[in-house]
Amino acid sequence: KVRPATPEERTAGRSECLINEVATVCAASLLAPDAPPAARGVMASDITQRFSTRNRAENALIVAEAADGSIAGAVGIEVQMLTKACLEDGAQLDYRPLLSNLAVDPAFRRRGLGKQLCRAAEREARGWGYKEVVLKVEDTNKGARKLYQNLGYRQTGIDREAEKPVVGSSNAFGGGGALRFVQTTNIALRKDLLLPPADVAAAAAALAAALAAAPYAPRLVFSATTPACTRASGRETSVIAVTTANVPPP
Repeated sequence: KVRPATPEERTAGRSECLINEVATVCAASLLAPDAPPAARGVMASDITQRFSTRNRAENALIVAEAADGSIAGAVGIEVQMLTKACLEDGAQLDYRPLLSNLAVDPAFRRRGLGKQLCRAAEREARGWGYKEVVLKVEDTNKGARKLYQNLGYRQTGIDREAEKPVVGSSNAFGGGGALRFVQTTNIALRKDLLLPPADVAAAAAALAAALAAAPYAPRLVFSATTPACTRASGRETSVIAVTTANVPPP
């Protein structure tokens, strides 16, 4: 089950709080399967700052629950002042929903949870009145980049001076695997919540034109298997999956 965490579950110190459990999943998925307690503590602190009730900006923590009620995955979304390239200064600064900390427990991967979590986060952003979602992903993370591409996100910028946390070995850094930050390159991505990506729309238009020029009058049947955009009504629709049935002219 994928759902937004309740305010009680996002309030540090309450018995219902899920932040530590989410931090454990995030640390194992984003840092290392055997991430030390210190790394989980840093992750919990970051989640508390950004996705708990302490953050007065619009934010949400989306969780995926396993059958036993444990946390199988999570993602956060929060409104920040950013450019379309996910930078904190520069032209076109505006309030934008930033999706981050997407993590799925290794035991629950390849079940579509990542897509479900992202779509649930996008629904939150849409409910706040926003028409876009932005995110940052490491350039070497091919799996995540493919996931976001399939969900309709497209590149808007590159940050070659980004940093990421890594868990070092006890021999090199001491403390049984200390957390440190190293330089990396992030790709900024953006999704329009109302319109499909330009390349998808162009491909669909070209296909429709080709079918219209066919010797028979094709009947286009659009399916909703690939939600590439969302109507103003909030219903997801597709402009990708198209089948035809040739109908002889009368």
